[in-house]
Amino acid sequence: MGIPVTLSGKNAYSDDASAYFLYEWPHFSAEFGRDEARWGPGLEGSLMLRKQDSFFDMLRLEAKFSRFHFTSIHGKLNHSGKSKFAAAHRVEMKITPWLHAAGSELVIYGTGTWNPCISIR
Repeated sequence: MGIPVTLSGKNAYSDDASAYFLYEWPHFSAEFGRDEARWGPGLEGSLMLRKQDSFFDMLRLEAKFSRFHFTSIHGKLNHSGKSKFAAAHRVEMKITPWLHAAGSELVIYGTGTWNPCISIR
């Protein structure tokens, strides 16, 4: 996804600002703005969205119930040149107190090529 970087001589500056609107209902939430997205248990080992990826403009919708969690993200990625977009979905389920299952899919488009990615854990 890439952090927007401005080079000035030997210095590099990046923009990792966050600002968004968030509305929450008892089992649903909607977020619109610039934020980061991270899925999975590890900071560096996540397959799709990880903490090291930059903030990007997005619409995030979430549904949370006692044992079920669904997330949908659609956002504009930081990319020089052509506009790139991402559409991602994740379903998590707590099967037992010690067993959790999750599945994710991510598509990056707008580059002239189709880049799907699917992860089931």
